[in-house]
Amino acid sequence: MAWHERQFKRRRQRGFDVENFCTTIPYLKGRWLHFPELDQRWKAGDLALMQMYEDLAERLEDRDVLILYNGANLHPEFVKWLKMMKVYTAGDPESEDILAKPLAPSFDLHLVNHVPSVETYQSWGLKHVYFWPLGSQTIEEEVDDLSEEVIRDTSRRPLPIVLFCERSSYRKERLDKLTQAFPEALCAGRGWPRGFVDWPEMWFAYRQAQIGWNVHNSTGFNFRTYELAAYGVMQICDNKSDLPQIYELGKEVVGFDSIEECIQLTHYYLAHPGEQREIALAAWKHWKRDYTPDRVWDRLVDVVEAYWPSFSKSPPPDASIIRLKLRMHSQRSCFYRLVQRIKHVRQRIARRLTRILSNS
Repeated sequence: MAWHERQFKRRRQRGFDVENFCTTIPYLKGRWLHFPELDQRWKAGDLALMQMYEDLAERLEDRDVLILYNGANLHPEFVKWLKMMKVYTAGDPESEDILAKPLAPSFDLHLVNHVPSVETYQSWGLKHVYFWPLGSQTIEEEVDDLSEEVIRDTSRRPLPIVLFCERSSYRKERLDKLTQAFPEALCAGRGWPRGFVDWPEMWFAYRQAQIGWNVHNSTGFNFRTYELAAYGVMQICDNKSDLPQIYELGKEVVGFDSIEECIQLTHYYLAHPGEQREIALAAWKHWKRDYTPDRVWDRLVDVVEAYWPSFSKSPPPDASIIRLKLRMHSQRSCFYRLVQRIKHVRQRIARRLTRILSNS
């Protein structure tokens, strides 16, 4: 949330009339809903969900474009009621079947953070699909003390290796192999003995680091992919086959296919600081050109503006009409909830009879 607030403040300073709205229901504690659960709550007329949709409709009355940043929690039936340009963004390939595939078709434009997802979305029959890099969390002014001379100077980087990420079950085995090979590496985040570090400590460490590992849960690219470049850290990253879509392999980033390869590359670039620093410098220049938050936002704006002339413009949503539709939907949902309760009661009775008969 703090990151989003920073970005909205930045965009307003640059003259964009943009408002933020949180589509996460408070009692879900920040969790996004898989579509089956979202659909169930929609059909049941979940009061918290309906209230969130009413509040969103009111905020949209004077807006031209809706951008759903995280790709979650807006039911497609509700989205269809919004007669405005609707932009869907998402970047988690693991959740496409339970999130993007059922939600995305109700939107006009689709911007995805994972390059292969462009073809995936197109295979669903969606026509306006674009690659949209995630970019960094850091803005240019926060690293304006960095220069080519500073980045090339290895003496300013006493920390050999850094990695800030969750030590999740998906990658724990791989991460443990890395830290066994390089016990001097600074690793922190959920699941690590050191635990979380705040932004200032993380950014200070990046300024001190020579090499940054990037190990994903599976596919796709995270903030680290761009954040390391922003601080002049040479990145050794997995998902090697997709890396050329965002960086030049061997010149701006180093990719690997196995942890054993990552270990070998880490040894090599620690022993060859000159080559290491040139790769970090090239990535930093590419970040400044394409992957700062401003450049990433401008890329989205360019896509919207290019599509706008062909978009069939409609008046912004009328909150009173949508509110009426939501309340009518809730009334119809009462019958759905009654049917569900009867179904659950029958299932409980059937299970109880089965137990009685099996014991008799």
